[in-house]
Amino acid sequence: MRRDRVQSGGSVSGFYSPPQYVNRDVVWSTTGSPTVTTDGNFTVVEWSGNGSLVVDYGVLREVQFLLVAGGGGGLTSNLTARTGGGGGGGTLISSSTDSLTLKPGTYNVTIGTGGAASSNGGNSSFGDFTVAGGGSGGGNTASAGGSGGGSNASGAGIGFAGQGNNGGNGTSTGAGGGGGKGAVGGTGTSNVGGNGGTGVTSSITGTSLGYAGGGGGGGATTSGTGTDGGGNGGTTGSGGNGVRGGGGGGVRTNATGGSGGNGLLVIRFPL
Repeated sequence: MRRDRVQSGGSVSGFYSPPQYVNRDVVWSTTGSPTVTTDGNFTVVEWSGNGSLVVDYGVLREVQFLLVAGGGGGLTSNLTARTGGGGGGGTLISSSTDSLTLKPGTYNVTIGTGGAASSNGGNSSFGDFTVAGGGSGGGNTASAGGSGGGSNASGAGIGFAGQGNNGGNGTSTGAGGGGGKGAVGGTGTSNVGGNGGTGVTSSITGTSLGYAGGGGGGGATTSGTGTDGGGNGGTTGSGGNGVRGGGGGGVRTNATGGSGGNGLLVIRFPL
């Protein structure tokens, strides 16, 4: 697989419209039962589980893609006076106007699952590309990951260099939010949980959606809000679950953190 100036982070939108029928003579197939749709003059293929893309004949050109890892779970708090941090978003890589040229061969797809409460998310891969799952939310110390989980002290999880952002720190009554692909998790304050860090917005499927954001931290009176697929923090019950690689929400006390969102792969190419 060849990569031409692939971009990561920021907003991924405004996909260009190349001439129709660029790939008219290419023969390709998939495994893993992805969803295949058409958006204007483009074919869009989305995997939510493991599989592969097989280029049987010809060269598949101008392939844009979005690869997302699983989000980390929010912390489960078993203590009566401690809040839990939000999970970090699973990081991602993407292309917009720059694209891949795929020669005949098999390009394997591995999709990371979202982490259960207090667990890291799984890595995702497409051919030679790999992205790291988000770190789980924590108490005094949160887990590192593609983006790190939030903490209810000063031990927020570290986001892996070049992939994501750190989680937010907090207090015993207001935990930090998980980090996202686009920003550090919000800081928790007295009785108020931090918001999840922003992820990335992409219109690669034809619909603008947020991916790989952090989960909100738990708060004694007000919990943090998850962003770009991250789950909201819970104040009176469990934390919210993430989607599209977002981190799970943390909790107030004696409750279960939200699960991270599963990863995914979307590819898009002209007909």
